[in-house]
Amino acid sequence: MSNAQPHACPWPGCMKAYKRLDHLERHQKTHSGDLNYRCHVCHKQYSRSDVLNRHLVQTHGEKAARAGRPRRAACIACVDDRVACDGVPPKRPVSPKLPWMDSAGSGSSAAPAAPPAVSTPLASLVALGDAAEAVPRASTSPLASLWPAHDAAAAAEPWLTDFILSATGQAPYLAGPSTVDWGFPDLAGNIFDPIATRPPSPSAHDDLVGALLPSEVDGGEPRAIPDNGPRDSAWPNVYKPSGADSALHLPEAAAARELPELADRGKNVTSQQRHMMLTLSMHAHSAMWARPDLGNFPSEAAISHGVNLYLSRFATWLPVIDSPRGSFLVEKAPALLLKAMAAVGSVYARDGLERLGLPLAELVRRDVAFICEHDQRFIYELAVVQSTLLQGYYALFSGTPKLFQQAEVVRASLVTACKRMHLLDASISAVGHVSREGGSEKELERALKQDHRYRRLGWGIILLDCQLACLFGVPAQYPFTEIACSLPTLAPDAGPQTSFAQTMSSLLEKGTLVPQPLDDIAYSCISYALYRLCLDAASVQAFSQKRNEASKYTLSVPAYEIHPQALLDQLAQHTLRSATSPTHLMVSCAALAYHSHMQFTEVGFLDQVKIAAGRAGHNEAHQDAARRTLAGWMRANPSATRNVFANAAMLSCLMSRFSFDTPPEVVWTFDAALCMWAILRLSDIATAVPTAPPLTISWSPSPELEGWIEHGDGAVSVQGFGRSARPTSYAVLQTSADRLEVMSWGLAARYRTVLLGLIAEDDAS
Repeated sequence: MSNAQPHACPWPGCMKAYKRLDHLERHQKTHSGDLNYRCHVCHKQYSRSDVLNRHLVQTHGEKAARAGRPRRAACIACVDDRVACDGVPPKRPVSPKLPWMDSAGSGSSAAPAAPPAVSTPLASLVALGDAAEAVPRASTSPLASLWPAHDAAAAAEPWLTDFILSATGQAPYLAGPSTVDWGFPDLAGNIFDPIATRPPSPSAHDDLVGALLPSEVDGGEPRAIPDNGPRDSAWPNVYKPSGADSALHLPEAAAARELPELADRGKNVTSQQRHMMLTLSMHAHSAMWARPDLGNFPSEAAISHGVNLYLSRFATWLPVIDSPRGSFLVEKAPALLLKAMAAVGSVYARDGLERLGLPLAELVRRDVAFICEHDQRFIYELAVVQSTLLQGYYALFSGTPKLFQQAEVVRASLVTACKRMHLLDASISAVGHVSREGGSEKELERALKQDHRYRRLGWGIILLDCQLACLFGVPAQYPFTEIACSLPTLAPDAGPQTSFAQTMSSLLEKGTLVPQPLDDIAYSCISYALYRLCLDAASVQAFSQKRNEASKYTLSVPAYEIHPQALLDQLAQHTLRSATSPTHLMVSCAALAYHSHMQFTEVGFLDQVKIAAGRAGHNEAHQDAARRTLAGWMRANPSATRNVFANAAMLSCLMSRFSFDTPPEVVWTFDAALCMWAILRLSDIATAVPTAPPLTISWSPSPELEGWIEHGDGAVSVQGFGRSARPTSYAVLQTSADRLEVMSWGLAARYRTVLLGLIAEDDAS
């Protein structure tokens, strides 16, 4: 740059310099990507009107409007809105507001300032609290391309609904009854409200890789496990990213005049439609989210508190993140995983720190989406999958329909990762690879721990998949036939293992477990697997009239020697009697057994109960029809009704007796309360006037209870539901609502509102 040209372009790699500042500003438009001027003949777009004018003269033979003066061209927005153009490009795209959009949904919030340019992508993430503008400069980090510029003005405009709905002008969809909605509004307001925060240190990290790659507990790096498959394969389902995403290049399109056979058919795309396609693609290649106020990011103390709550309250229930030694080392964990752990752990916090959960979980989701979309090599990184699993659990039990839907999407990505990473395939392991290479004893020990960690993660994904199916009725996605490893063990074991298929085959054919060391999570996985087999049988029975009327297990399962529900009952008694102080994973075996009777004694019974309780929203016709259906079934099947009531009562007592404040307890407490309420409200099965001391139902079955289920002699009471000799719907609803009130997960508050609404309905009637 010379003194004669003092104004140099600051864009990285550009060597242009100009004598006048306005010339530099005009040149900078070529870098900004703002194509505000469009040719009315071929629809090409340009950032400057004089360049468009030159194109019209040289390409289409049009004469300049006046010698020595450029032709004035209206910008795209003014052409589309049919208004006079003042020659000044708009600050943001102009798009008409649809009639059904209100001010709250227009997305017209104030746009934040653009993020400052910094040397590394993670440093830019840390420095986002500073709204100062900065001149772009060349990056020194190899991953700097991961961080896209954020078009704040475009993000604040409700352009997307205009493009997608412009043909119809209708609302996006009319939502029907969802699994967790129950007619209540979703979360509102800013989820990034500051809480227990202070500005983070800009020098905390210097590279994005440091946020993803963990340090091994005993040193070294995790060993890459080869799967003996080709890197490039003709099979479309084999995807093994080995490099960063390549740039997208569109081939040069043919001019319209060269395609007369298409143009003559009269079904042509309009210029406005093409413009919408182009503009949508432009938006899709800018940052998706407006920048939150990360200057209020939680302090080290607040994050540490959340991580420690996770380790003490959640990790014992889902032990898939802990190291094989059983002592998690925070200082060696990747930052992304710690953020996910803090989000889950903050659920159990008090004094306002529980508000950290939602924004941290959302940040994790966005972090993972950003990482995977901008560099495909991180898709199957261990920390990414672990963080996604924790974020999915938080979303599933958060109590909001939006996050529940996100959990379903997360589940699909986790199932894919579990298959592609071979987490549950014992034939592909670090131990096998080290053994073939003749590794040392220390290397074998480290490989064994790595395999153990991967297997635990795979089984955690299986549990999430099963819980969506068994607790919420969302069909499972991971087939049991693709599990080619043993169940989780107490500790890493290099000896021969019994496969999951062998374990399940022995149970279903002989009713016995193959002798092997099983962890609590293994028993829970077996119970969920048996419940899923019942779900599959229920799906088949929906198209058939075959029922086992002579047995209390009415599901027809001819493929197995022993009924899966009978095995659930046996496993429930085994786990409750074998442990002096059962863990939640052991208690879950009994809970699933009791819940299976509520679900499968009459297929569809539990769904009808939820509709009768108001899951259909304000559709009173559906609600009344469900209640009539339930009342008719109860009159015709008194013994089956007593079976449902007894198991619902035992499940409720079990949740009261062994309370761990884990996510599934919310669903089991709620479902038990609804079943008991429906039977007490719509029948007189459990409200007989006692002529003798009533039979008390507790958290475990007894011969006396089996006799009452079969014959219905005498009255019953339920432990923990007041001192009345007869249970009442009010006592069931109020006691269950009180239990839900003290649970930490957001879903409990939503379910409690449902129960309180039923209490108000009973009072009104």
